[in-house]
Amino acid sequence: MAQLKLKLQLDYEVSYEGTHHGPSLDVPTMFAELGSSPRQWADLRAADVVARATISACSSFGDHPAKAVLGIGGPHYNAKFTKIALESKLAFGHIIPKYAISKLDAEMLKQCVERTLERVDHAVLDWKGIKGEGKPCIVRLLDEIGLPFDKA
Repeated sequence: MAQLKLKLQLDYEVSYEGTHHGPSLDVPTMFAELGSSPRQWADLRAADVVARATISACSSFGDHPAKAVLGIGGPHYNAKFTKIALESKLAFGHIIPKYAISKLDAEMLKQCVERTLERVDHAVLDWKGIKGEGKPCIVRLLDEIGLPFDKA
């Protein structure tokens, strides 16, 4: 989406959004959204970009060299994780924003890993985007499920 946005010179922010529909869904799912108001929804050029990017992502599934990771921390729309994905060979499956960390347990973390179709080999923590009291809990839960992590 970011490449098409630049090519067509659209004035939109492209961003990963925190997971809020799973990992409880039982089928592979991807969400792609265009804005949050009727003005954006009526923008046919932007809608075309979202549609093309979604079709491209689905049709090339498994062909991309990016490694799937789990993102934890930061805001609901995570610019840091988006930048990492655009500048590296990492792709975020699930993203757990900071407001959801207090509700997190090992089983939910495990589901985030297991229900990502690609193999998730580590987590990326938006370390500054995790409240102080949540940091030891996240580290303990990741250790409990055996998932290494990097701090961003």
